[in-house]
Amino acid sequence: MCNDKNLPPVPIIDNALKIIDVNENGQSYMIVDYFLSDTIENKSDYYDFLRAVNATSQYDEIHIHINNYGGDLDAALQMYHSLVRSKGRVVIFVEGACISAATVVMMAADEIEFCPWSTIMIHAYSGGVIGKYQEIQSSSEFHKQWFEKIVNDIYGDFLSKKEIAQILSGKDLWLTSEEALNRFNKIFKRREREYSKIRKSNETMMNKINEIMVNEKEKEDE
Repeated sequence: MCNDKNLPPVPIIDNALKIIDVNENGQSYMIVDYFLSDTIENKSDYYDFLRAVNATSQYDEIHIHINNYGGDLDAALQMYHSLVRSKGRVVIFVEGACISAATVVMMAADEIEFCPWSTIMIHAYSGGVIGKYQEIQSSSEFHKQWFEKIVNDIYGDFLSKKEIAQILSGKDLWLTSEEALNRFNKIFKRREREYSKIRKSNETMMNKINEIMVNEKEKEDE
């Protein structure tokens, strides 16, 4: 008689996910390649993807192909958080629609490429609460502040203050691929300037430390 307890666990296979091992010029690294195409719904659909993202090193890359009309904001936020704190380089390919919650994932890009006919749309999230009047009011007040923080934190470098105010008031913002790419290019240039300042600061600090160590060594040798 077969004992189910002795059977190995059945692996979860995500057809949208592929792990590619690369060996290039003697350097080995991994590419996490993922297609975000279906409506963003069940958080459990992304477990394999999130595990792969969390396992990346500084030498690895995460490639995400987006053609998506959005869906569950909480699931998108979980993906965004994993991507921005991952060690791998996040490369986003917008290959069609990038709507609503899908734009949250888009904003994690370290590098981005748009299909010329892509459409990008950002707007306020939809939801609802059932309960007593006080519970509905309390939830409404909380989620208003919660969503304002999300929009400012995630889209603050991408949108103008006027656009953020319009989105929070309920207006949809549509962008062409060219418009979105121009905005990202400005973000990447600003980041590079900031990184350059940090690198120079670190170099100055290391030079001072080395100078102190040399002086201490010379004193010991006297």
